[in-house]
Amino acid sequence: MYVYDSIYTTSIPLPYLGRILISDRAHLVFDFHQAIDGYNENALGASKIGTTLKGIGPAYGNKVLRNGLRVGTFGMHI
Repeated sequence: MYVYDSIYTTSIPLPYLGRILISDRAHLVFDFHQAIDGYNENALGASKIGTTLKGIGPAYGNKVLRNGLRVGTFGMHI
């Protein structure tokens, strides 16, 4: 996970270490969300909307459909 890696595996001492909490109800963005985002953008052809290709749209779609994966699904404690 990008957030976990960038916060907890840095060699630079950070004053906020251990004080950042991520809710167990936070939805996760996976590589397949990014792949779907890229596929959808390419499928639009000349009508592209200019997405960042980070997978936020597909992940939000899963959230709205209530089938998105959350941090708590995996028993992760960040």
